[in-house]
Amino acid sequence: MELFAYLSKMLWHPIALLLDPTYQTFWFTYVCTALFVVCVYFWKRRGKSAHFRSLIQYLFPKKLFLHPSTLLDFKLYIAGAFFIFLQASILTSFSLIINDTLESGLIYVSGTPEGLYETVPVWYKIFFPVAFILLLELGYWFTHYIMHKVPFLWEYHKVHHSAVIMTPLTELRQHPLELFLFPFFIALATAPLYALTFWLFGASINLYYFWSFPFFLMVTFSTIGHLRHSHVNIGANRFWAHVIQTPAHHHIHHSIDTKHFDTNLGFCLSVWDWAFGTLCIPKKGQRITFGIEDDLKHSNSFIDHWTQPVVQSFRVLTGQKKPFSPSRFIKEEKNTPKN
Repeated sequence: MELFAYLSKMLWHPIALLLDPTYQTFWFTYVCTALFVVCVYFWKRRGKSAHFRSLIQYLFPKKLFLHPSTLLDFKLYIAGAFFIFLQASILTSFSLIINDTLESGLIYVSGTPEGLYETVPVWYKIFFPVAFILLLELGYWFTHYIMHKVPFLWEYHKVHHSAVIMTPLTELRQHPLELFLFPFFIALATAPLYALTFWLFGASINLYYFWSFPFFLMVTFSTIGHLRHSHVNIGANRFWAHVIQTPAHHHIHHSIDTKHFDTNLGFCLSVWDWAFGTLCIPKKGQRITFGIEDDLKHSNSFIDHWTQPVVQSFRVLTGQKKPFSPSRFIKEEKNTPKN
């Protein structure tokens, strides 16, 4: 019975993610995003006539949402949801272990027990969310960086970059290894802050009393979060472009142009890209073509996108394939002259 209940929960998980207010795919965030896009539409057309039909076409262009790449996004989302369910307990246990280990280290080095203070000062209530977001961004940036720069890891990450068009579902167009590595390194990056907080104020402190990560996620994905992978191009002026990772930033990240490779690796902030020299500020009116020069972009097969990264990463590790070169697992049709 326990196994049946477990399998039932796993099969339900793709839907559960849409109903979970603590996760980025919460259905309400998509509704809010649509309303946000409506506002963008009327802002762009200020002073011009606007029609309901053109608004719907702007929100849901058929050429994007009926594209084979979008269908593949949907399949990878379903499969990814199952994997997220399977890995949840592993990542939760890892986070608790690393937090406890670092906290024990602080206690050992300082010679003082946890819970040095009974109350949380106002300054720390402000410091914690700021530090958390910066550390989360650092963990995300670092993971994203190595996925681009380490040859065998790129074979997995290019599943995400194989999308030739982008919709909000492209966010979870990821290989299982990538779905594991991002939260793993983010947990590593944020662990010192949690350990310090528990050491200062005790493990029983209610962090969400003054900071709510689910609320942060909801606000982020109700505005620009889902639009990072979409046809809606929103940028920022030069100052804010150094701070905020806008949809236009991420469109550049998915560009097929070589001068855009390995840029704009942040999640919602640009500060670490700015600090480490990977920031590419979008230009007004800039046109971007999405995708990669790789055989994988020509395939809309779910099997290819799950199995070929394993095969190709093995070939890279064993020297059978040059790093960052096309997979060559699809027979390309030779161009023949037309009559």
